[in-house]
Amino acid sequence: MSARQAKLILKVNLILLLKQKKRTMNLITKFQITTIVIFLFLLLPANGLFAQSHILSLIPDQNALNVPKDANIEVVFDVNLDEHTLNGSTIIVYANRTGLHFGSVTYDEQIRAVLFDPYQDFNAGEWVTVTLTSKIKLNSGHEGSLNGFTWHFTVAVDPEKGGRFVLKQELPVGNGMWLLGADFNNDSYPDMATMDDWWDQVYLYLNDQTGNFYYYKPIILERGYPIMEACDINLDGNIDIHFMSGIASLLNNGNTNFTFTDYEEIPAGGGIIGDVDNDGDMDMATHIIDDILSIYKNDGQGIFYFYSQCFLKRGMMVSYCQNFNDLNSDGFLDIVTYTYSYPDTPAVLLNDGTGSFTVSQYYEMKLATTFANIYGNDFDGDGDIDIIMTGAKRADDYKNILFNRGDGTFDFGEYQIPRQFGHVNGGDIDGDGDIDFIFGGGWSHTPDTTDYEGAIRIVYNDGLGNFQDSTEYEIISPVGPVELVDVDQDGDLDILGIYAGPNGGPSFYNLQNVEPTSVDQKITSEMVKVLQLSQNFPNPFNSQTVINYQVPNGLHHVSLKIYNIHRLLQNRMS
Repeated sequence: MSARQAKLILKVNLILLLKQKKRTMNLITKFQITTIVIFLFLLLPANGLFAQSHILSLIPDQNALNVPKDANIEVVFDVNLDEHTLNGSTIIVYANRTGLHFGSVTYDEQIRAVLFDPYQDFNAGEWVTVTLTSKIKLNSGHEGSLNGFTWHFTVAVDPEKGGRFVLKQELPVGNGMWLLGADFNNDSYPDMATMDDWWDQVYLYLNDQTGNFYYYKPIILERGYPIMEACDINLDGNIDIHFMSGIASLLNNGNTNFTFTDYEEIPAGGGIIGDVDNDGDMDMATHIIDDILSIYKNDGQGIFYFYSQCFLKRGMMVSYCQNFNDLNSDGFLDIVTYTYSYPDTPAVLLNDGTGSFTVSQYYEMKLATTFANIYGNDFDGDGDIDIIMTGAKRADDYKNILFNRGDGTFDFGEYQIPRQFGHVNGGDIDGDGDIDFIFGGGWSHTPDTTDYEGAIRIVYNDGLGNFQDSTEYEIISPVGPVELVDVDQDGDLDILGIYAGPNGGPSFYNLQNVEPTSVDQKITSEMVKVLQLSQNFPNPFNSQTVINYQVPNGLHHVSLKIYNIHRLLQNRMS
């Protein structure tokens, strides 16, 4: 039995046990429940990695799901700390949509607890990274500093809300197939940036605070970079844009004024940003030579210097590093990167705590990685980071999911993505407390690759890491990246995406997540390729009901026929 199977069995038994307790208190007493909890606590080994960092407990837990938007962050230590070294520069809280969060820091010396109270709530569904930096000093009687510690959690969405989408907005976005959803003007509402690598420009769209976007301005570049990520490179509280497909960034100076920065000290190659040594500065992992991954550290002044290299299998071409996550729960960021070789093998690289990485293991996913994408979060609710990877299958037994055993090694999951989707993202789409998936992609049905089409697919999770295809929206042309963002601040995750467009130019689309029982205007857009008929609401009904449907542009002869339960025609609309 694998470690994941054991954890899943334990989780299922607990769920069943607690459900049974809820049904009849006579079967399980409070004493028995307490005994079970204590027994489980004794079964779980003490985390020696916590001991190395002097940490006794974390709130929220590592990789916690469904953390309240107004949550505080609390850490209890086994040693006293120097209170003067506890501040906003030594405790860094970064959310992937709203950026750096500032807050008040208090220290209770009696229980050795640090409390961080953010000034601003998190947004629904955000992925939050907390870093206790190595600049935190120990109190008198203890020499030195903390080793630093980084962990992640996911903010809750409103429960049992959403899961049905209607088109809210569609805009042309120039010539490019990449977009970012993040708050670039510090109003807490996610904005949008798209890349036009034909004209070497980034187009910035701002949120009007109702979930609609309007064109704001172009940002001129020295050259085009097709792949971007949002991050705060200099930790000044303004979200920057880093180009993963080239070593350059747009630094946000505030008020959406950006300065182009080319890191000349780093040879050209794709790279990602993260604090690899917990010193409070953003470092960079990049590939320069095919089978070598290089780490460049930040000197604290925004200057990067070479620190270490990680050698992969000879001849294994490294593509873009996709993830900085703590995969083995030791408090340091690790890397998952995919490679070009057969069988195609993403590599898991573990951090030794100093910013040096070694290959833990290769995993033969048997996927074509030319258009691959990787997403990580806790898919099965066991407290560690799992991985999903997209790509075209190279064999019938291809794999898409890796479930973490808890130590940074993985077992293959059973779910297979049934179509060639190049992009993946995740979040609690339907408000049931677990991580669901959304895919975007495009493909051709003819050998000469002229007949392209695309689709968005939503896949729901049962909470234990079992996935079931639910909804697919067919699109008239290939689909680029898809983002799950609460654009209208109503507590659920909406969809931002980009597709090739009806007239040869890419278009952005904004799909609003709505209540499953609500009635909204029908989707009418050139992006819709097929007829779609929705369930009527209300159902059952008395005197009237509403039926939503959508018809592709250019389709003129359509009829809707309504029958009763005896299959007799009641009404017809043409």
